[in-house]
Amino acid sequence: MARLRKAEKHIENGACMVAGLSVRKTARSLQVSAPTAFRWRHRFLMAQKDVQPVQLSGVVEVDETYFLESFKGQR
Repeated sequence: MARLRKAEKHIENGACMVAGLSVRKTARSLQVSAPTAFRWRHRFLMAQKDVQPVQLSGVVEVDETYFLESFKGQR
């Protein structure tokens, strides 16, 4: 995140990422160039990669898993 300018737009950039906007739409929304929006997006994603929770908590949901396996012809 070093040397990123326009810090007042970083929260708005995060909101655009959560909303699933493309890089070009994000750039238009923030009034920055597309390469700047691309660079911000990848810097934010790389910063999040290193942040991992120590312990998970909350509700866990599990569903069935189907494996394609045939027993046809076996006795």
